[in-house]
Amino acid sequence: MALFHQNYTFDGKNEQAIREELIRPFLTELGYTPESDTLVRYEVPLRYEYHFLGRKKPGKDIKIEGRSDYIVEVIPAGRWVIEAKPPSEALTVEHSHQAHTYAAHPEIAAILYLITNGREWKLYRTSYPDNPIAEWQYVDIDKITQNIQNVLSPSAIRRLNKFEIDLSKPIAKGLRSKLEIKTGYVVYEEHKFQHKIFEKGSQEGIQNGITGEGISRADNGEIVAVVSFLSAYGTMQQYFSAMGIDRLEFRTVDEYISDDRSRPTVFTNLTRVSVPKGNYPPPCHGPNSLNPWTDGSR
Repeated sequence: MALFHQNYTFDGKNEQAIREELIRPFLTELGYTPESDTLVRYEVPLRYEYHFLGRKKPGKDIKIEGRSDYIVEVIPAGRWVIEAKPPSEALTVEHSHQAHTYAAHPEIAAILYLITNGREWKLYRTSYPDNPIAEWQYVDIDKITQNIQNVLSPSAIRRLNKFEIDLSKPIAKGLRSKLEIKTGYVVYEEHKFQHKIFEKGSQEGIQNGITGEGISRADNGEIVAVVSFLSAYGTMQQYFSAMGIDRLEFRTVDEYISDDRSRPTVFTNLTRVSVPKGNYPPPCHGPNSLNPWTDGSR
């Protein structure tokens, strides 16, 4: 994260310093600013009117109260909690349980909570207080910025009610590690064929529909887009299906998909198709409206 620096000195720092010098910039980097539809509350007093197991016993049950360091709210989607500790204290399960009491409080009902002493950062799902779903060191935070934003940014909190938590490497800034392609279209522009029988027809300008598939990362880290096409012509669709080219795989070696329209990410595809002798594609449609199969081109 741009606001953090590797030579930060933890010696002599107390909890208040961690809040002001690390947590506040951390929240700003995630997108929690005065201009956003969010609210960050500090030192929020919380009270359990009675602490009990089983049946309530008025007059004997003990009242409990405390203060949560940060209640981070994305209006009206949800909340999460941050609990800060001084760098001199190693984070323990007891710290997690303390933050859990704030996150699970009926007035908060947070889905996630984070505990940190500046050096260590541990993220928990409120329903699993004994085991963090993610943890990282301060010195590594720049390397996983987008992974963290996938879970804790305002847009990520809004998605939590609909999607599973995604801590895998995102395919682009602000996106998840896997996306579904539902619809779209492909436009055939200038292209060349190596066989003379295709030279008499053209498909330039034709739009074919995209019917689905998705984008994800391969095991080698490349971003892979799998797209299913629907031809504008039924006879051509049958031929594409028979040849296995109605579903194509495109790849890019870019680490992330570009969000710059002037420099888009380029995906490439190489497909080899063998057509048995005596079998020919249906007529090529397009502006030329010619059929290369009826003028002696065979």
